[in-house]
Amino acid sequence: MLWLRIILSIYFCCVNSIFAWDTRELELFDLVEEVNRNFYEILGLQQEATVIDIRKAYRKMSLQLHPDKNKDRNAEENNKNVLFAIYEVLKDLEKRRIYDNILLNGLPTWKQSVYYYRHVRKMSLLEFTIFLFLLATGAQYLFAWSVYIEKKYELEDILSAKFKKKEKKLKKFKNFEDFNTDAIMAEINLLPKPKYQDLLPFKLCDYFIYCIKSTPGCYQKWRDLWMQVRLEDDISEHDSQDETEERIKKPRHKKVFEIPEFAGEYSDLMEPLVNDTRPEPPIIESRTVESNTWTDEQLVILICAINKYLGGVTNRWEKIAHFVGRSVLEVVTAAKQLKANTDSAVSISTSVQGITGTLNEHVEVKKKKKGALSEEMLERQIILDNWREHSPRGVAKEEYKAAQADKALQAANEANLSSGVWNQKQQKALESALSLFAKGSGERWEKIAGCVPGKTKDECLMRYKELAEVVRKKRQSVASVK
Repeated sequence: MLWLRIILSIYFCCVNSIFAWDTRELELFDLVEEVNRNFYEILGLQQEATVIDIRKAYRKMSLQLHPDKNKDRNAEENNKNVLFAIYEVLKDLEKRRIYDNILLNGLPTWKQSVYYYRHVRKMSLLEFTIFLFLLATGAQYLFAWSVYIEKKYELEDILSAKFKKKEKKLKKFKNFEDFNTDAIMAEINLLPKPKYQDLLPFKLCDYFIYCIKSTPGCYQKWRDLWMQVRLEDDISEHDSQDETEERIKKPRHKKVFEIPEFAGEYSDLMEPLVNDTRPEPPIIESRTVESNTWTDEQLVILICAINKYLGGVTNRWEKIAHFVGRSVLEVVTAAKQLKANTDSAVSISTSVQGITGTLNEHVEVKKKKKGALSEEMLERQIILDNWREHSPRGVAKEEYKAAQADKALQAANEANLSSGVWNQKQQKALESALSLFAKGSGERWEKIAGCVPGKTKDECLMRYKELAEVVRKKRQSVASVK
């Protein structure tokens, strides 16, 4: 290794430079080979001519190659280009020195790959594509055969090893070798050989034929799909137009407040008469009570009349006064006193809620017995009879409390069976009763429960506590925000 390093070091020290041709020399070599004549002879000069002589000779030759003096246009252009190239070489001192060396020593072996590429006939794009196509086809065919031969040899090796193992075990058979060879050949013949149908040109032809045959079917499928999409678009557009037309044509109605229907035990007596289209009966001045005091029976009838004739009924207070049997001023005064929770508030127990359980039947019976009485008088008489029947007057205090406890227990059981949901009517009745019977009133919650249909004292009390808790939390949240 040491001797090799020493030899390489001496060699690189002796070599001063590497000789190679540059572009200028290669162009000059190419021009000399193309012209194939002496440049000085073409210009009619000696080799020792100066640059001025070369310029004069070039001008003289240019005049001879003028288009007016030369009919061959192509020859003129070619000769003119060659003459200009010769003039450029002889005008440059460095190129002239190289050319003089070529005249003295001849052309060197300078032809490289670029030279042959420039002198080969140039192919068009179509020719080049066909050439690559044929080259790829031949390569594909050779590759297919190489794969087939490789698989064949691998299969021969595998089958030979397998049958050799069997041969050791089955030495008794005489014709075992023939059997072994035939089996191997049968297995090898099962391998598919390369076919010309698998080559690229035939595959492309098959593909083009398939495209031509499947074009009508594809066009039909595409047309059906396009028609379906267009139909869906038309349907959606038509629906949107209908919606816009309905939205434009649809008149805007103001939401009318509907008075909720009361489904309690006084529903027949307290039917609202706001939308009653029947002709109004003439208001007859009934017998008025001279005394300004109101009995419990009269207060019960007043409350029922107020619930029957709701706000909005024409001549409401006149009808209530006619129903109660007092003047309008007395009725209005008593209603204000009830609303203000005065001491004259009537004590209504939960038993009053059963007054109109069979009110229609009572009205029919009373009509048969007392045909001369009016409908208002019958209703008033029925209310008083039922109220007196269920009133705690004339009953011992202990018996009345026991009866009230039994009824409260029964109502609680019914409430447990039914859902504890409060509807709008019950909520409204509870709020009215709470404002009617203030704190400190005797038997306040019994009276409130009597005014709320379908609810007991305990349920009303629980509902009041829930509402109070909600109001308290709301006030706390508002205070915290502030």
